[in-house]
Amino acid sequence: MKKADLKRIYEANERFIKGVKKMKIDFEEFLMEKHAEQYIGTKDCMVDDSADWIGNLDVDEFITYANSFTEKLVEKMKKKLSDMGNVITEDSIDDDVKIKRLYEILNK
Repeated sequence: MKKADLKRIYEANERFIKGVKKMKIDFEEFLMEKHAEQYIGTKDCMVDDSADWIGNLDVDEFITYANSFTEKLVEKMKKKLSDMGNVITEDSIDDDVKIKRLYEILNK
């Protein structure tokens, strides 16, 4: 592999790590989606109600949602790793194509 290609993979990996660090924001969005699924009311009040709903979750509910979110995240990461493994083990494509495909997977 070329040095420039390794650098591109490293940079893509760094973006992936930043995405994992962004999980707090994603978890908030996940909770807002869960609120929206059960919300009955006007659209105008939904944001305020969402904040109240999240704030009023008890510990057990919060843990249940956190576990559900984690499962969703793990499945997403497994898919990326599987896709990357498929590219790496493919013998019929050259390194430049592999690097391009790995880069695309990491940036999904």
